[in-house]
This record gives sequence, structure tokens and C-alpha cells, in this order.
Amino acid sequence: MSSGHGRTPVAAALATLVLISFAALMPGPAQAMPATVDYRCRPALTGGQTLSIDYSSGGGSITVQFPDGKSVRMNGRAKRYYFFYAGERAKVYGIRQKTVTLTIQGQPTRRCVATSL
Repeated sequence: MSSGHGRTPVAAALATLVLISFAALMPGPAQAMPATVDYRCRPALTGGQTLSIDYSSGGGSITVQFPDGKSVRMNGRAKRYYFFYAGERAKVYGIRQKTVTLTIQGQPTRRCVATSL
């Protein structure tokens, strides 16, 4: 009759291998997205083309800095890759942070591409 003592090291080795495999799939610090991203928008915004978004505002909100100096905090939601924020007649949404869509009530929709990623 086998005591099962020979199986413990093999099971432990398999468990370690599985944990290492999962850890390798998780994003590391090198893959972290920047807190603030600058975008070049088309068509241009009043005061210039560059829009700055601070994604580290916390708690389901972002802060958008327009080229004319106006700053707007927008509430919203972010899922794994998709995000949507709205505030003061404006919306910002996109997938990841490379390209966002900006809509401002009464103005044309703008496509904004990151300049700092």
C-alpha cells in the first residue's frame, strides 16, 4: 500500500508552476498606463489642438484640461479597456488611452490621438 508521500513534491511543483504561469500573464509595472495623457485633436479645439486628460483623479472620474485653460472633472466608468466619462455638456470615451473621442454639445465630434504614449 502506498503512503502517498511521493506525490506531495510533485503536486507542490505543479502548483508552483501554475502560479508562475499566471503571474507571467498579469501586467507588470512596465505595462502600466500613464496618469496624464496629452492628445492632439481634430478638428482643433478653441485655443489649440492639445487636450490633456488626468486619469488619476480617482473614484470613477477624470480631469480634462482644455487648451483654453478650462478644466472639467468628468464622472464615469472604466472597464477592462473601455472607458466613458461625461460632464458639463462634454463626453470622453474610448478603448485604452491611445485614441479617444471627444464630444461637446453643439460642436463637431473630435478624434484625439495620444502624443505622449
